Amino acid sequence: MDYSKSSMPLLVSAFLAAGITGGTTYAFGLYGQALKEELHLTQAQLDTISSASFCAGVASWIPGLFVDKCGERCAMISGGVLGASALMSFWVIARKFISVPEEGIVAILSLCGVLMFMGSALITGSVFKLIVRNTLPINKGGAVGVAKGFVGLGSGAFSVLFEALDRKTDLDFLPLAAFFFLAACTLPAVCFLPGKNNCQRMDVSTPAHYSSLYLGLVAMAVLVVGQAFLELMEGNEERNNQRDGPDYLMATLVPCVWFGPILGLFLLPTATHAVLPSDVQDEDDDSPLTATEKESTLYKDDPELEESDEEGVDEMGGEPDVTSSDRLQDRNLAQVLMTVPAWLMLWTCVIAVGGGTVMTNNMGQMVVALRFDRNVTPAALSIFSVAQSFARVMSGSLSSLAKRRTSFLIIASILGALAHTILALSSDETSFIAGVFTSGLAFGMVWPLMVLICGELFGIENVGANYMLYDGLTSALGTLALSKFVAQKVYEDGIEPGGDGVTCYGQECFQRTNWIIAGLAITGIVTSWCMECCPLTRQVYG
Repeated sequence: MDYSKSSMPLLVSAFLAAGITGGTTYAFGLYGQALKEELHLTQAQLDTISSASFCAGVASWIPGLFVDKCGERCAMISGGVLGASALMSFWVIARKFISVPEEGIVAILSLCGVLMFMGSALITGSVFKLIVRNTLPINKGGAVGVAKGFVGLGSGAFSVLFEALDRKTDLDFLPLAAFFFLAACTLPAVCFLPGKNNCQRMDVSTPAHYSSLYLGLVAMAVLVVGQAFLELMEGNEERNNQRDGPDYLMATLVPCVWFGPILGLFLLPTATHAVLPSDVQDEDDDSPLTATEKESTLYKDDPELEESDEEGVDEMGGEPDVTSSDRLQDRNLAQVLMTVPAWLMLWTCVIAVGGGTVMTNNMGQMVVALRFDRNVTPAALSIFSVAQSFARVMSGSLSSLAKRRTSFLIIASILGALAHTILALSSDETSFIAGVFTSGLAFGMVWPLMVLICGELFGIENVGANYMLYDGLTSALGTLALSKFVAQKVYEDGIEPGGDGVTCYGQECFQRTNWIIAGLAITGIVTSWCMECCPLTRQVYG
């Protein structure tokens, strides 16, 4: 296979980088409590630091625009270097290796968080533009779902890897993450990605490639869930007594299971006949062929496909009844914001994402408030990670079989309302974990849908800026409104006088927060249904 004309190196780079951004973005709960104790922060200060990176999402369209203008290679290299630098700066300050005035510590750490987010945004925009541009319609949903699956499992994989290593404090997670930013984002971009004008290649991927990635995700999920259940079953004291150093076997196994199936894509047979994705009509056209029939036609060994691109397109379903420009207009960011579906989807996704960030940012505090063992925190984060990863993969793949992808936003909103109802009522570990798992499902579902719906409703030419608007703005608005203002206010109201003045104990610490999110998720069901009825949605999906 001539990889200079194949999309495989581009897809490998995208999948390698995908899990790194999620691993750092959603792992604040892993080291948040240690940060609070190390620097003697109040809950309000900790919430400010955790929310700052997500709030930078209001400007996430800028990294997306950078991707569109400068190309995926330049953006991914820049994002890896920026992210690693920000993580190391955060670690050096948090560990007090350099002296920072007490009154400026929150502002400086918040700035580091913003720079982390911007580095991740550059990588995320590059990852999904590479996938959208270099996969055929029949592969697109699965490819986006797999990449989002790695994003979702990233924090869980980091948690297991971090637990296997010998460390003095949970804050030592930060240099580990910085190393992976360079190793899995910057280095592959330097080695595999071409320049800006050569970032669309022949899609040679087959179902075998995605099956390999699915198996890798399942294996990684087994590791994460297995570690989580060990944490739940064994007490902190017992585990500390058993621990006499790093677990080298697990520390080796996690990277192999994580990155092995991705690098193994180079070893699998590729499609016999390949075409540029731009030469194939959209999977949601008026062709009578189903997705399965299109797939079987695409991979059929037919020498006539080599004669011309036009004949290849005809073999895959004939000419569409309407022209591509009639069915799908490439809209820039300003034009997207003038459409009704854009705002309806934004509301739905803000609620779903905000509900998830409340969990990732406050998992440690929730565990302490309910008086569970501290080891429930990494276990709950791992379960949340697996749940959202599973939802990302399944919603990306299964939504391709639905008449309209937008229907899955309704399902995500229903799950969100259910999850936070369970969490509002939970007082034991079993119900708490059930709520965490269901919340992870709701949170994970919306991410691949945002990528796919943006590309299908608004076109792929400006998908970097268009998608990153949703990726960042949903995090910013959801985190600021729900995690910072609502959760913080409810938590502080629950602090009883006579204690340490910063820690809340009891079910009421987060109960009202969960009821508010559950109610908002119900409004998301309504906005998702309204989006289904919009003329633009019906025009694209039929």
